[in-house]
Amino acid sequence: MFDRKKYVLEGAYINRAFQMSVQLIVKNTIFGTVKYNSTVIYNWTRNKFANLQMPESIRSYEKNRTGYEVSIIYKPEEPYFCLKASHPDSSIPGRIWTIEAEIIVIDEKVLFGVKLSYSTPVNSNAGDVGFSMPTFASQIAKQNGIVDVRRLNADVWDIKDGHELEQLYDFIQNTDRKMPVIVITENESIDNIGWQYTKGYLVNAEMLAKQTASLAHIVRIPCNIIDEWNAVTGKKWGVYGGAVRTYFPNADFGEDNYMNHPLSVANRIMASNYTDEHGNEYIAGEAFRYLLRENMRKYNINVRIDWGRLGHKFYFVANKEILIEKEKNLFDIAQLRDTYEQQINQLEENITNRDNELLTALIQVEEKEKEITEIRDILFRLNLRIDVLEHQLESSKGVRTEIPILKDYSELQEWVETYFPGKVVLHSRAIRALKDAVYEDSELVFRSIYLLGTSYYQMRMGTITRQEFDKKCSELGIEESGAIADTAAGEQGETYFVQYPGAKVKMDRHLRKGSSRDPKYCMRIYFFWCEKESLVVVGSLPQHLNISIS
Repeated sequence: MFDRKKYVLEGAYINRAFQMSVQLIVKNTIFGTVKYNSTVIYNWTRNKFANLQMPESIRSYEKNRTGYEVSIIYKPEEPYFCLKASHPDSSIPGRIWTIEAEIIVIDEKVLFGVKLSYSTPVNSNAGDVGFSMPTFASQIAKQNGIVDVRRLNADVWDIKDGHELEQLYDFIQNTDRKMPVIVITENESIDNIGWQYTKGYLVNAEMLAKQTASLAHIVRIPCNIIDEWNAVTGKKWGVYGGAVRTYFPNADFGEDNYMNHPLSVANRIMASNYTDEHGNEYIAGEAFRYLLRENMRKYNINVRIDWGRLGHKFYFVANKEILIEKEKNLFDIAQLRDTYEQQINQLEENITNRDNELLTALIQVEEKEKEITEIRDILFRLNLRIDVLEHQLESSKGVRTEIPILKDYSELQEWVETYFPGKVVLHSRAIRALKDAVYEDSELVFRSIYLLGTSYYQMRMGTITRQEFDKKCSELGIEESGAIADTAAGEQGETYFVQYPGAKVKMDRHLRKGSSRDPKYCMRIYFFWCEKESLVVVGSLPQHLNISIS
């Protein structure tokens, strides 16, 4: 059982400062590639831990002196190399830095993995370090070359034609890709605006590529083929007019949520500002470039990497294999005891690390929950403010923004997302139900959803009364009421329930018109109000849900 109070007193936070899993470009031979890059890491370790007086030439090595610990496994015959080293932070009492690096050959591919982390006592007031890339990692990237499906370097991939667009399309959806892809687009109306811009682009791609080297792929698409890109990805996944989009790993244009891959339009880029650690201030595209760099660094230290699935062992597993192999060949009791003690010590260290990682994860969850609560409060206030401003605008000008009322059910999802973001959500079950919709007055369905996104939303937010909302319903000839009693709903199985977001929720309200059981002449829009997100979730429409009548 995890005792939070105990670990608050005794445990330590574990924070990641850098991590990477890439392939190394093989030059001449696999053996030569492993040896060359292992030597780069070994020499870095010798310089970093000079007080341990490590041997000049690369070999397996283990030493622990006054808190400085280095363990290296090097098997040139396999070939294989791994490092685990730790040392105290000279400026923060109790903070310990740990670096792990590995070069391993799997299926004729040379994998390079790095983990840099630091642990800080829970009762320490020391802040987080943030991103810190070991110099040997950048040295290997520059001198040898690294690959994340495509070569990952400080260059820009300029898309020139449809063939390269196809390559980009496949690359973004490649499940082996681990680094984000940042796509920068041209806008012909944008001229040179200071030295930091290149003609037609708000963000200087070359400088961004240098700032995010080894962290992201930088792509630039000109005006003449951007429409072709948006045509193949779809409008929601597209990028255009000087905008910038970040496609994170595991993107799937057919199944994924496009909102997980943020788009920044030109106006937002031009409104950006950034102040660095030295107090230097940047604005517009130059500021946005720094913001992108910070986003890539944050992504690097926060993303969860499944090291085992990728084939990495690192020191704990690699040394365990060595100890087990050694155990098979030992007959001396004293030597066996030493081997077992090493395994026990290693397991105890691993358990401590796991406990600290659990503590870190627990605290991070609590922090995220607080952050989510704060964001929800902000969203509530912003939506309320928008409603007030819309009302003031309409009152002052006597003009209201017209939202078109459509008739084609296939357009309802995009219509809702366009005109009622943050107010109405169509559940995936509702989207599926629309495919079989036959209710003859489709325009009424659009008007009913419009009512949910305006008057009903305003009523729930406290800006209009129930009577005012009911009046709006009467004008449409519809009625809003409870959908079904709890007992009756339970008798219908899952019919009146949906999962949102991950919890079972009853669709307790509905808009209704007609009493016929013929779906052509009877409309039902089932929904519920999500208190946490302050929005309407439509779970099923426009047909009547089944109900048993005894």
